[in-house]
Amino acid sequence: MYYFSIIKNIKYFDYLFEIAGCKNLIDSNDILLTSKTSNDRFFVLAYYFGTLEKRLVDSKHISYEFFQKLRSKYLAEDIYGKQCLYSGTYREDSQLRIAVILYLRIISATIEETGRASRVGFAAMKNLGEQASYLTDIIRAISIDAQINKDIDDLLKMLSLSLFYRLHLNALGLCDLDSIGAANYKQIGLLAKCVELMENIKKNKNDPWITLKKRSLKDNYNQLPDNLKDALQEGYGEIL
Repeated sequence: MYYFSIIKNIKYFDYLFEIAGCKNLIDSNDILLTSKTSNDRFFVLAYYFGTLEKRLVDSKHISYEFFQKLRSKYLAEDIYGKQCLYSGTYREDSQLRIAVILYLRIISATIEETGRASRVGFAAMKNLGEQASYLTDIIRAISIDAQINKDIDDLLKMLSLSLFYRLHLNALGLCDLDSIGAANYKQIGLLAKCVELMENIKKNKNDPWITLKKRSLKDNYNQLPDNLKDALQEGYGEIL
């Protein structure tokens, strides 16, 4: 199965782009871009290359090979040698749109940001996340049968949970995955919010809103049980 070449060393956006090409994701939820939605397709391309690409590179969530592949597919030069966006086929553009939605989901981006990036409504985003989670569970089950190592199995489990519940991957990385049950998802949601705020504070130390973000971080942190507070201290002690 082609997915095995990806999951041996998971780069999140590479993986999400590949599963975004699955027929049941593209052909459902009114996601497929058409001639009637030409404005949306260029908006998605502009968001990816104008905003998301740098975030992917900085976080190392995209491989260099895949980074180059997308640039060669979607960027071209005009007659003056200036780089410009070049749309692919409707299915290729739809695949990128889905991958963007799924990636924003696993970094716990707001519904508003995801909607602005993709021009897709909340119900469609939720359905895509749940379907992608189901596909990831299938890939994980096959991977276990193929004796893929535990690190990869844990990453796939994290991806599945993150896609389904829109939880920040970094938050799940601080947890004992085997102990996560349905009753704990509210706590994991709080943890995800803390991680999102800490990542933002770490990268934007001169943000004029940093005092409010730190206050929000403290409010969420104080609601966590001791075991998750300890996990945050271990992962982000310098910020706390």
